[in-house]
Amino acid sequence: MRRGRWQAWLLALALAAGSLTGCQQRGGAEVSPPEGEASPPVSAAQPPEGALATVQTDSAGLLDIAKQLLTKYAVDQGVQLTPDYPRNILAGGREEYTAELGFTLSGDGGTPGLLAGCLGDGLSGVAQMRIVRYGADGYALVELGNLVEAGDLPPYDGPDYALGAAQADAAAVRAKRGWDGRCQYRTGLYQREPTLEISYNGGLEWVKGPLAVAKLYSPDQQTQEFVPPGAVWVTQEKTAIFYQDGEEMKALLSSDQGASWEETAVASSGAETRFRAIGFWSDTGGYAVFSAGRTMSQEGCSVYLTADGGKTWRPTATPAAQGKTSLVIGAKFVSEKVGFLCYRPENGLPCLYRTDDGGERWRRCEVALPAEYEGVYGAVQPPIFDGQYGLLPVAQGDDGDAAETALWFASDDWGEHWSLCSEGFPDELLSQRRENLG
Repeated sequence: MRRGRWQAWLLALALAAGSLTGCQQRGGAEVSPPEGEASPPVSAAQPPEGALATVQTDSAGLLDIAKQLLTKYAVDQGVQLTPDYPRNILAGGREEYTAELGFTLSGDGGTPGLLAGCLGDGLSGVAQMRIVRYGADGYALVELGNLVEAGDLPPYDGPDYALGAAQADAAAVRAKRGWDGRCQYRTGLYQREPTLEISYNGGLEWVKGPLAVAKLYSPDQQTQEFVPPGAVWVTQEKTAIFYQDGEEMKALLSSDQGASWEETAVASSGAETRFRAIGFWSDTGGYAVFSAGRTMSQEGCSVYLTADGGKTWRPTATPAAQGKTSLVIGAKFVSEKVGFLCYRPENGLPCLYRTDDGGERWRRCEVALPAEYEGVYGAVQPPIFDGQYGLLPVAQGDDGDAAETALWFASDDWGEHWSLCSEGFPDELLSQRRENLG
C-alpha cells in the first residue's frame, strides 16, 4: 500500500466535459471483464446496538465508507476531522472489515472521544476501525482505537485500493494504449456555417461530416463554433454522431470512415437535452447517454445500450434511481457490463459512478484527492481503457474546462478502484481536441 505523499505531473488540459469519449477505445473483439460480484446476503436490517456511528451510502469503496464513518463520529463529538494517510483495508470484506485511516483534527471544538487514544504528536493520528454492514447500504462503526484486532476475520484479499507508485504508473501506461491519436474531428475552418470534419490519419486528410455543427446542439442553444463534447465518436472502425431532431434522439453511423452514413433512432427525449455522449466498446456493442429537463443544478439522465452496432437501442437504469440527479459532465461504457457516469463535483470532490452489470446497479467510486488538491480538482472526465487497465483525468472547474491542468488516476481492475499516478502523458492526449476545433 502506498503510505507517502502522492505526487502527480500536471499536464496541459483543454478538455470540455466528456471530450475524451471520441477515439479512445480500440476496435476489435470485445474483451469482457470479470462478472460483477453479487452482493452476499445481509443478516441484519438494523445497525448493531451500541454502534459508534452509522451511514447510509451507495459508495463501492470500503475506504470511502471508512472515511465517512470516521468523519461522522468526529462530527458527533463536536470536532472537525480531515482524513489523511495511511489508508488501508486490513482484514475482512464488505460484510465486516477492519481498516486504518490517518487523520488530522482541526484543533477547535469539543473532546475527540475515542480519537484521543489514536493521536500521535499534535493533532494528527491513525485510527483503526471495525465496520459492519447492515441492510442494503448501511454501515456501522462498532469499534475504534489505535489497535483493533481482526479476530476471526480473514485477510483482506480484494484489490489494493491504493496501488503503489510503480503499479499505478504501469497501469496508466497500459491504459494509454486504448487511445488512438489518428482519429480526430473539428469544425470546418473559415466556414460561415461550420460543418463537422473528421480525420482518420492524424489530420493529414479531412472528411466532411454529414451535418452542420449547429445541428449537434439543442434547439434552445445558440449556434456554436465548437463540437459539443461527447456528441462525436471516432475510431478507425466506427464513427458515430449523436444529435437531437425535435424530440427524437438520433445517431448517424459510419463503418467506412465517413464514406456513407446510416441514420438510426435512439430514443425520444421529450425535452431539450443538455448533455449527450455516444461510443462503442466493440463493433456491435455501444452506448448513448443524454440528459434533459434541467432545473437549476438538477436534471434527468438516460442511458441506452446497443448490441447490434446501433441499429436498435434499449434503456437501462441510471443513478437517478438512487436519487442522483445532479448534472452529468461525461459518460463512457468500456464493455457490456462496465460503464461510468461523471457528474459535477460534489462538495468540491470528484463524483464518478460505475456499473458492473450493464447499468442495473450503480455505485459511486472513490477518487481520493491529496488534501492539497481538494476543492481545486474535482471534475472527473471519462476514462481511457485498454482491457482492465484504466486512466482517469480529474480536471478543474465544474465541467473540467476552467484550467489546463489535470490530475491522473490509474486502475488495474476495470475502474473499480483508482489511484493517483505520476506518469507523464503527451500533451496531445488531452489538448489535441480543442486545438483541432478552432
